[in-house]
Amino acid sequence: MRDDVYEVDRESGAWIELDLDDVPPHPVRPRFVPGDVSAAGDVLWTVDSGLPIVASIDSEHVATEHVLPGPTGVSRHVWATPGGCWVAGTDGTYRCTTGFEPCRVSDVPVHAGAVVGEIFLACSPGGVWWLHTPAADPIAVKVPDEYVNSIAVEGDSFLVLLEARVSDRESSRRLMRVTTAGDVTTGPVLSSIPGPRRQRLFLAGSPLRLFNHGTASTILPDLSLGDEYDLGWEPFHVKQVGTYVCTVAHPSSDASPIGQRPGDCDPTRRYRLLTLLDAATLEPVKSAPIFAIRPAITVDATGTVWIIADGLQSLPEQSMQWPNPLDVAALLDYP
Repeated sequence: MRDDVYEVDRESGAWIELDLDDVPPHPVRPRFVPGDVSAAGDVLWTVDSGLPIVASIDSEHVATEHVLPGPTGVSRHVWATPGGCWVAGTDGTYRCTTGFEPCRVSDVPVHAGAVVGEIFLACSPGGVWWLHTPAADPIAVKVPDEYVNSIAVEGDSFLVLLEARVSDRESSRRLMRVTTAGDVTTGPVLSSIPGPRRQRLFLAGSPLRLFNHGTASTILPDLSLGDEYDLGWEPFHVKQVGTYVCTVAHPSSDASPIGQRPGDCDPTRRYRLLTLLDAATLEPVKSAPIFAIRPAITVDATGTVWIIADGLQSLPEQSMQWPNPLDVAALLDYP
């Protein structure tokens, strides 16, 4: 489903014969499998992909485990702040602060969010979002009950791209600004978006732009679209990350902003090309091969870029080099 608040099971059939005398033991799941990552300052926060566990990792790679008072089997996301982090998913919102036990502040499902300082905007279904702060009651924000296509931060406010289904083949899109005080400004319907209508759109850049199928359109003060910029290739995933715009594309000659292949490439595995762009000029800064389509990505105070792709990894300084893995489970087990 497009909105990951809901889970759908699909059944398929297969005929499999197993020799139970010739089956190796199933590998033991690591005690921590990173599912999302976010950094604030020199502290890295990562949440397990299915267990209610959050790990904070400092600049010395000392890891601390934080156990959420929530169920297992829930996919959650993490948003780091200067004083801790917010964790949210279909089971609600949690607050983690160094030196204190994590607590659940809301049981309302959350399917998208962003932070400004310590303030967390939690986008929930039903037409009401919530602004959470560590030391105050949450503020309810009444919004249209529409799908959150993308969300980003612009200065001291949140910019959200909403999408409403008009028919099976058509949908309407518009931008909305939410301030940290809960004030809402809704822009006009974006009727002249370039590219295929069913292509997913993304907000990223500084100044903030709307990315769609290889183009980046400026956002005007009235939340309409201005001039278009042609990237020269067609990423299928774009995300705002610090002073960069992160793009993910197929590593073909038509889609590679930095046209070189990684060293020691395994021909049996199909990698994707992650490219960091300068947020202001949209010029390519660095590329890296990754085994992920829509990786979680963040950057810490030292400028190190971290991603979730085959585990938690950091991008090397040189372009087109394989990322460096960080074993969070081993750090948690280290005395």
